[in-house]
Amino acid sequence: MQEQIPQDFHTANARKAFEISYALFWVAKSITNDPIAGYLRDLGLRILWAVTMGEYENAMKYLRSGEYFIRLAGSTGARAPLTGRPQQLQSRSPFT
Repeated sequence: MQEQIPQDFHTANARKAFEISYALFWVAKSITNDPIAGYLRDLGLRILWAVTMGEYENAMKYLRSGEYFIRLAGSTGARAPLTGRPQQLQSRSPFT
């Protein structure tokens, strides 16, 4: 018999995935290298999709990949300083 995962577990993970995806879009705005910026935006969507579908192993792979692409952008000078602050996630999140 397969154990059921509580709904609040899925909701909490989806909320965190939304926040990470939002942050990746925010960081991508500061990347001056278009392919890397596009990849980070795509990665944000992939992370959100994987978590909402319950594919947590894939989500973790995407998260690790994103970390290294952000490091690459910083190390190669392809990142400009971010201006302003991101809007509060609570006002944008569909989970509140």
